[in-house]
Amino acid sequence: MKVDPDKVSWGSPKAKRCKGCHRHETPGLYYEWRQGAHGKAGVNCYDCHRAEKGDPDAIRHKKSFDIAIIVTPKDCGRCHEHEANQFRNSHHARAVAILDGLENHLGKVVVGEAAVNSGCVVCHGSTVKMKDGKLDPATWPNTGIARVNLDGSIGSCSACHTRHRFSKAQARQPVTCGRCHSGDHQPQLESYNSSKHGMLFAANREKMNLESDRWIAGKDYYDAPTCTTCHMGEVDIASGRLEVTHDVGERLSWNLRGEVSEKYALVVYENGARENWPEDGEEDVPEEGDEVERNGKTLTVEQVLDVEARREKMTLVCMSCHSEKWAQAFYTQLDRLVELYNDKFAKPGLAIMNELKESGRLTRQDFDERLEWIWYELWRKAGRSARSGWAMTASAEYTWWQGMYEVGKRFYSRFLPEVKKVAGNELYQELLDKHVKDAEGQEWFFEARKILASLNKAPPKKNDAQKQQQGTGQQ
Repeated sequence: MKVDPDKVSWGSPKAKRCKGCHRHETPGLYYEWRQGAHGKAGVNCYDCHRAEKGDPDAIRHKKSFDIAIIVTPKDCGRCHEHEANQFRNSHHARAVAILDGLENHLGKVVVGEAAVNSGCVVCHGSTVKMKDGKLDPATWPNTGIARVNLDGSIGSCSACHTRHRFSKAQARQPVTCGRCHSGDHQPQLESYNSSKHGMLFAANREKMNLESDRWIAGKDYYDAPTCTTCHMGEVDIASGRLEVTHDVGERLSWNLRGEVSEKYALVVYENGARENWPEDGEEDVPEEGDEVERNGKTLTVEQVLDVEARREKMTLVCMSCHSEKWAQAFYTQLDRLVELYNDKFAKPGLAIMNELKESGRLTRQDFDERLEWIWYELWRKAGRSARSGWAMTASAEYTWWQGMYEVGKRFYSRFLPEVKKVAGNELYQELLDKHVKDAEGQEWFFEARKILASLNKAPPKKNDAQKQQQGTGQQ
C-alpha cells in the first residue's frame, strides 16, 4: 500500500494527552497500538479518532475536545484511499442489505430483535445510532463487515484488521474469515480446515511468511493457500498478474448462497459501483458503454467481467501451485456438482414452494408452517454446505456427508412427504409430474413408487395356517 504524502499527514500533537492516559487506563490497547504498524509509523490515536464539532459522530471527550469513537472506512480512507474505494463497492459492503430479506423476518419477528443485535449484525453490521449524545448500545459495539456508520460510510475495517495492532499476519489467517464464515449455515472455515489446503496450512503456518509487506502466492509463500490468497491475494506468474483486491467477490463466478445457484457477470459502472448480473437472467448482461437505470439514476457501464473473465482471475491464483488443466478440471467438477444440486433438488423444490403459496395451500407469511422450515434448512444448511464445501476447499466431508447426503435425505424423507400432507394426494401427484419427474436422476424415485403401488393393489397372499383354518371352518 502506497501513501501519497501530499494527501495525508499524521502525528497530531493532540495525541500526546491520549497516550499519557491510555497507557494507564487501557494498557492493552496502548501496547497493541505501539507494537503495531501504526504505532511504529507514528500514526497516533487522534490521527484516526479525530472529529470536528458538528460531525454526526463527534462525541465530547474528557470535556476538552471532540473525537469519533468509531473509526470508519471514511477515516481509514484518508490514508488507505485505494483499499477503501475497493471495499465500498464490494460484496462485503452489501452485507447489511442481505438482512432485509428472509433472514430479517426470521431474526426480528420469529425470534426477536435482541437476538439479531447479538447475533446477525455481529457479522453483517448494525446501523449505528446516537442516543442522548452517546452511541446507542442497541447498535454499538459492533464491527460487522457492512456496518452503517454515522458519517454515512459503510463498513468496518476492524472486522478483519482487528484493532489496535492491525496485524497483516492476523488478517491473512483463515480463522479471521471464520469469525463469520463458519457454522452449519455456511461452514467455509470448517470445510477449509478439513481439506488438504487446511491441512497444509496447519502443518506449515510458521513457513507462510505472514508478516511480509507483499504476500505473493508462489513467491513469498507456497506451502498453502488461505482465504486471502484466493479471494484477495496478489499473483505474479508467467501466465498473468493479479493485484491485491478488497473486493472479495470479484473472482467468483457462482452465487452459492441462495436457494438456486446462478452464474454472475460483474458489471462495473463509471462511478465505481459494481453489480452482480445473472448470466441467464431476464435481462441480458449489458456491454461497455451501455446505460443502466438504478434507483432513479442513469449509470454508464465502464467494464464487464463475464463469468469466464472472473474464472480466469481465480484460475491464475490456482496456477501459482497447480497446472491450468488441473484448475479447469476442478471447475468442471464444481459446475457438475452445482448443476446437480440445482436441477435435481433446488429448482424443483423452489417451484413446488412457489406453487403451493400461489394456490393458497401455504400462507404468504414466512416460517409459520412446518414445510417452510424444512425447505429453508434443506437449501440454506445442507445446500450451502455442499456447494461451498467443494468450491472453497474441495472438502469431501462437507460436500457429501454435511452436504449432498443431507440434501437428498431431507428432500425425499422430509420435504416431499410434507408437501403431500399440505397439497393432498391429487395436487401432490401433479406437482411431482410437473416439477420433479423429468429432472435427471429422479427415475429411481418414480420406479420405487410404481413398485409400491403395484404391491398395494395385489391381493394379500394367504399363508398355510390361514388356508388350514378356512378348510376346518376355524376363525
